[in-house]
Amino acid sequence: MNKILTIIVGSKYGKKILESIDKSLYKEVFLLEGTGTSSSGLHYLLKLYDIKKDILSFIVSNENLDKIYSFLLDDIGLGNDLRGIAFDIDIEKFEEEDMDTDRRKEGFLYDAIFAIVDHGHSDNVILASERAGSIGATVLNAKGSGYEKRNPILELVVEPEKEVVLIISPHTKADAIIEAIDKDMNSGGKKNAITFAINVNRVEGLRG
Repeated sequence: MNKILTIIVGSKYGKKILESIDKSLYKEVFLLEGTGTSSSGLHYLLKLYDIKKDILSFIVSNENLDKIYSFLLDDIGLGNDLRGIAFDIDIEKFEEEDMDTDRRKEGFLYDAIFAIVDHGHSDNVILASERAGSIGATVLNAKGSGYEKRNPILELVVEPEKEVVLIISPHTKADAIIEAIDKDMNSGGKKNAITFAINVNRVEGLRG
């Protein structure tokens, strides 16, 4: 079974990882740009923590996954010297996801929550999620970073005017975050956000 291993780090660190990693450990890699947020909605709206991010998604086999995590933690310093996060999702699960949050299974510690909104509406999603306990998010732009191949994380985005808000949340808080987003974005009969969650197998670098 293959995994989608996604790494979110500060801008320009993605290139460093790509240059340093053993290329025999993965099958393909995709790079795009995003924006990270702080755990304070006020700071986010003031743009004090509007930090550019590199998002890398590797297609990795099961047998090489631990090796890449070890490289990120021991050689790159993810979560220590290098602020960032890494997580992996079963690729089959991601491809088959039907946006039904009830398909999430018990026993997983974290979920990846995705909220798809029109461009410019990610602020509202972030504020709603923080009220429900989220400590930050990454806004993924539909525009890539020079790679012609589409990042598998962004296969769910078909229009360039869309944004994806990605939140890594403890499983116990995921439902509350999704409900808060739905309450703010989809009230009054309007459907302004498509929100769903997928189980995350492992997370490294997440800070509470």
